Amino acid sequence: MKILHIITQGTWGGAQRYVEDLITHIPHQHSHTIAIGAHKETQDLQSHLSSYISLTHLKRNISPIHDIIAIKELANIYKKIHPDIVHLNSSKAGILGSLAAHIIPKKHRPKIVYTAHGWVFNETLPPWKKNLYILAEKYSATYKDAIITLSPQDTHTAKTVLHIPSKKIYQIPLGIENIIFLPKKEAQQNLAIMPSKKIIIGCIANHYKTKGLNTLIESYATSTNLQKNTQLYLIGDGPEQQTINALIKKNKQEKNIILCGKKTHAAQLLKAFDLCVIPSHKEGLPYALLEILQAKIPVIATKVGGIPSLITHKKTGLLCEPQNNTSLKTALEWAITHTQDMTQYAKHAQQVGMQYSLTTMIKKTTTLYKKLLNNNHS
Repeated sequence: MKILHIITQGTWGGAQRYVEDLITHIPHQHSHTIAIGAHKETQDLQSHLSSYISLTHLKRNISPIHDIIAIKELANIYKKIHPDIVHLNSSKAGILGSLAAHIIPKKHRPKIVYTAHGWVFNETLPPWKKNLYILAEKYSATYKDAIITLSPQDTHTAKTVLHIPSKKIYQIPLGIENIIFLPKKEAQQNLAIMPSKKIIIGCIANHYKTKGLNTLIESYATSTNLQKNTQLYLIGDGPEQQTINALIKKNKQEKNIILCGKKTHAAQLLKAFDLCVIPSHKEGLPYALLEILQAKIPVIATKVGGIPSLITHKKTGLLCEPQNNTSLKTALEWAITHTQDMTQYAKHAQQVGMQYSLTTMIKKTTTLYKKLLNNNHS
């Protein structure tokens, strides 16, 4: 089986990790080719690969001229490689990649699989752009053979907003391997956390607008209780880093909110924290949440994407409203005054997280590939 994986950009995130997991763990008798949008600024995924194809015209932002050329560029790659399966990741690749398959002769057309890593139209966008993405997802879905959703919430959106037929939708959640966590003392030393009686709050996230770090900082800055009793450590970097740094300074929180920068194998450091926060405005099913659950660290997260399929409020963690400073502040203040309850939630959450294994994800994805090809030959 020849599989061509396509992704819009190489900047490290959930979709990039997902692609790497597939090519690393799907049985070796299947061959993999990876094509990535050629963004020179960050090439994290590319650095993990021995070979890949750079797509000159595949870009994240809407660009009619580049988008049209990208469709032709992708169609030419399909003709050259002759893959059995084309697996598309991220909205832009999903839309253009499926249209590219439609313009090549039907007898040479590969099976098109698309993984929705959270629906892009759920981001904070101008109405025209939101509606454009909905229309594009609806239209391009007709040229996809299978659409993988990561959670019941994304499945519901696919059916009710995009009106995609149920027979095309396959719910295959993310999965992770067992992580070897550093002991608390060693993890805290790695992050230069000085011993104190303060509660250590952590957040591991790329610095993108959708990750909600601005909401987290602003919520923290309005609470004297949090400032007195906690410190907040942010692991990650990205295009919003300068904005985040400026927001911390504006709110005079340099001593309380510490930017740790990007950390290799950041999940191994989770034991450094007494509490973790996922303040995202938009998600699919975040790897960070699965890692936090495995580490048995209490968690506060927003009610977006597939997060509510893992976190039940005041049973396995706390849920709050996205882009809502008051809701997040209230949750943080409750958590630091109810530490025993939060510890109990984390124990229950670990049991939930155990269901999300990498082995299961790989097995279900491989089974889907084979099903599509068997249908083609039947």
